[in-house]
Amino acid sequence: MHTLPAGTTSHVVATLGLGLLLCLAPAGEARSQTFDDVPANYWAYPFIELLSASGVTSGCGGGNYCPAQSVTRAQMAVFLERGFRGSDFVPPPATGSVFGDVAAQDFAAAWIEQLAADGITGGCGGGNFCPTGSVTRAQMAVFLLRAVYGAGFTPPPASGVFPDVPVNYWAAAWIEQLAADGITSGCGGGNFCPENAVSRDQMAVFLVRAFDLTGRNLNLQGTATDMPLAGAGISANVWLNASNNRAFAATADAFGNYSVDVASGNPAFVTLTADGIGDQQEARLRSLAGSIGTLGNAANAGVVTSAGIGALNITHVSTALAVLAERENGGPIRSDAELAAAQARVSGAELLTMAAVIKSVIDNVAVTLPPGIANTLELVSEPTGYEAFLADLQNNFPTQYAAAITQTADSLALGYAEADVPGVLFANQVDGLPLQGGAYAFEFDADQTGAVVLFNGVSDTTWSIDGAGSLVVTLLTPPVTESFPFRDPPGGQVRALIYFDRITLTRIADGPAGDQVIVLVRRVTEFPDNPELMPEVVDDEIGPGQVYLAFGVDGLVPFDTAGIAGTQIGTEYFNQANDAIGTTDPNLGADLLSFQPGGTGITQRRQFLFTWFVDVEGGLVVAFPNGDTTRYLRHAGDGPVSLGVAVSSDSSGAAQVSSVDLVSADGAAFDTATLEDRRYRALFSVLDGSLFDYLFLSNGEGCRISFAPPGSNNPWSVIGPGLMDSFLFSNFDPTTPRQRRSWQPVAIEPGILGDRYWLIENADFNNFQPGFEFADPLVTPGRINAYEFVEDLTGQANPCGF
Repeated sequence: MHTLPAGTTSHVVATLGLGLLLCLAPAGEARSQTFDDVPANYWAYPFIELLSASGVTSGCGGGNYCPAQSVTRAQMAVFLERGFRGSDFVPPPATGSVFGDVAAQDFAAAWIEQLAADGITGGCGGGNFCPTGSVTRAQMAVFLLRAVYGAGFTPPPASGVFPDVPVNYWAAAWIEQLAADGITSGCGGGNFCPENAVSRDQMAVFLVRAFDLTGRNLNLQGTATDMPLAGAGISANVWLNASNNRAFAATADAFGNYSVDVASGNPAFVTLTADGIGDQQEARLRSLAGSIGTLGNAANAGVVTSAGIGALNITHVSTALAVLAERENGGPIRSDAELAAAQARVSGAELLTMAAVIKSVIDNVAVTLPPGIANTLELVSEPTGYEAFLADLQNNFPTQYAAAITQTADSLALGYAEADVPGVLFANQVDGLPLQGGAYAFEFDADQTGAVVLFNGVSDTTWSIDGAGSLVVTLLTPPVTESFPFRDPPGGQVRALIYFDRITLTRIADGPAGDQVIVLVRRVTEFPDNPELMPEVVDDEIGPGQVYLAFGVDGLVPFDTAGIAGTQIGTEYFNQANDAIGTTDPNLGADLLSFQPGGTGITQRRQFLFTWFVDVEGGLVVAFPNGDTTRYLRHAGDGPVSLGVAVSSDSSGAAQVSSVDLVSADGAAFDTATLEDRRYRALFSVLDGSLFDYLFLSNGEGCRISFAPPGSNNPWSVIGPGLMDSFLFSNFDPTTPRQRRSWQPVAIEPGILGDRYWLIENADFNNFQPGFEFADPLVTPGRINAYEFVEDLTGQANPCGF
């Protein structure tokens, strides 16, 4: 079976819609006849009539259509360009310099040159076009699909659909794609007849089905909201392909409501923009409404409203979603399939942040756009300027931004119903940023009881759905974490017991891999040794940092036993014998797990033996002889790095859950050449715009720069099996190292700035205690981290500042 490309669904719908149109004609009703040589009972009559009504053709002259005549390549150029650009399109004048056999004054010269400019044809060879030559059915398959999907389209490999089109035939893949799209069913008898010339009646069928020339006239109704944008100028742009669109305009009323008429056939994709006026002129909002086919399916008597297609409301949220989706897609979106795929990759945290930025500008007169930026759409579309503006907004208008975050989150809330609550739900704080964030594992029972596993233990729970549709989990036996914070008198440094007594999940988006939810926790801090100190109750504020991916077992990316055996995976695991330093919990450490065939294995650094298996849900279970186990559950598995959670327990039954990265080892190693005169940046710095760089100079010298030079002295060396080892000195004590850090590469992949090294990292701190001895990095589990190559420092003056 073929994997259908973007836009295929719309072509299938177009074909079915045409069939319905023909079937619904009342029995016995007389049909009008446009061409003398195409009577109403002619087999291609309805297609030829639709082609004429759409303005693509006026016939062959003398009131005739000449249905049986072969289509010349010159005629084909006119047919195709009018088919996908519209009957009112007029190409620029011909130059006569594109093809050797097409002079500027020749018939259809401008259309032929436009077809070449669109990348649909390169001619017939030798610099010619062969304008009077016939078009074969095989050639037409290529021409049509390039017109439909764009010049860069490549169909999937052929499988052998037609007996007379073997899979090694030059146009086999194109012909089979044409059939898969419902544009053709062949020439009869199961064949396609690829070398036969295309007749004008066949051409009518091809064009009507490919471009859905049934004449879609739709009225789109929605709201330009956020203020609302009273009197906003509305533009509906109908994109026929990547380089051609038609614009339809309307004006919103005092409440932001608009009604705009559009007309087009498939393939066409609709984008909507709303431009504010007067005091709101900086507000430019955008929405990706969807294809004409999708809008038409939601129409009632030709009217489509936001009740059926939510994207007809042009809002700060729809604008953020449009920008992020196009960023994920690598360019403008031109089909429903591209839109769905891109939206599935948009992080809820990014959506919440960007939408709140737009809303902050629109709602607050004091929040002004940077110089040179005309409107909100322009602001968020340029990544560097947007990041700088976001930082200024958070620093200078924190109250306004916080209000926009909360209001945006409320508008995104989808709500749970009791029937939606699964038996098991995992929540992983990824936010598009690997390495960081916690995780939860919930169990929901039908009687509204259950349990939750946290980073520090397990609690019994009850659960309910509140009036806003949020899932509220009450912890009956919350695990407690002990800490020793400093408090103002009378406390000084005090003992504190910290725990969660409530966790709230508000669903803001759903997707094929699970929901994205805002996780809010009610945190309680008690001071048992200091009765003068009242207990503290803190509810986390809504923000991007609270956006998690929530998924059930049906959202897992399963492990495969055959794929695990014989591999090494760098990841955290649970074992009470760990002495890992610098991790969230001392019972979690990182090591290279070597999975041997037969369900046995050993950790590289500590040489712990373990057994392993893949369970029925596709989870990878690792068990140590002392009774400790860790179950790895993936929710993303593209490339060498998989994202997931680790649910772990020890022999006593104590359990915890953590976010994990699972990095498949590829033999990466450090040596002097890969480090000397190189600058590396921490992955979280790459993704969130902060700065945390390590500079490795010659002769084992180096520095760490967190924000600006001068950096802290950080000499380094390569030791053991490709391991980098370094000691960090503080600027005020250049003789006593305060930190030892080591890197052991696990895998290399392309990053945003350069090669990305995934590694196991140790970070030991001496806390300035006399007699402190650093642990041996070769036998100490650390943490999974990643650094990207940023800059070659060869020949530069010492950039460390000392």
